[in-house]
Amino acid sequence: MAGPATTSLTDQVACVDTVNEDLLERVRHEVLTVPTGWQKEYGQYQSGARLSQLTARAELLQASARKLPSLDDSDVDRHSNTAFNLASLGYVSTAEQYLLRLFYAHALPEGRLYDLIIALHRCRADHGAVEAWQSRKALMLGHPLNSTPKGDSP
Repeated sequence: MAGPATTSLTDQVACVDTVNEDLLERVRHEVLTVPTGWQKEYGQYQSGARLSQLTARAELLQASARKLPSLDDSDVDRHSNTAFNLASLGYVSTAEQYLLRLFYAHALPEGRLYDLIIALHRCRADHGAVEAWQSRKALMLGHPLNSTPKGDSP
């Protein structure tokens, strides 16, 4: 540095002959990571202090949650036939979405929705789609991707 030591950051920067890139990067990192204001509050929220206060006061209203109805075999057949008819008309994506919406309207056993979509594609003899949905099922249910759970073989 040239000249006398100063207390102002601007004066100190003005006195620098060459910029030390490592020092500049460390200072930039410190400035950007100094917890101030909202950052401190956010940190408290993330650590659970605020969240626990909010959840302690939260109340679940009776109408906020309801048990979903299950599907009996006749309902499953009806929905499967509707999906097959849509796919037969060329609306394959719509047929899949139709079956996927059952997840939000009915209580289904784990993996059952995937089984319905896989069965749809088996009926259509679309082996590529069968394999794709088997892979999605394995991924979403945490099965190894290289193995096929029972009942899903083509």
